[in-house]
Amino acid sequence: MGELFMGLWRLLKKMAGARLPRFLRSKVDNSDVVQQALARAIRSFQQFQGMSEGELIEWFRTILDNISSDFIRFWHAQKRDARLEVPLV
Repeated sequence: MGELFMGLWRLLKKMAGARLPRFLRSKVDNSDVVQQALARAIRSFQQFQGMSEGELIEWFRTILDNISSDFIRFWHAQKRDARLEVPLV
């Protein structure tokens, strides 16, 4: 079970990196997105209706996409827009 979980963690972390825009990478780590996605998946696991590993991965990917969108919306908010930050140096 530990190997399965670690393999899933690595896969989701790679997927999260592909979904986060460059301007957010200094604010949000891929692991943060994966952790949120796994927490949501655990809370809603009874809704999973798939039968295969591929369906499970696709279900996790959908959750990861939703979490990534949540992070992007949060950091796009007018007062927090990370794209508007100016370096101090």
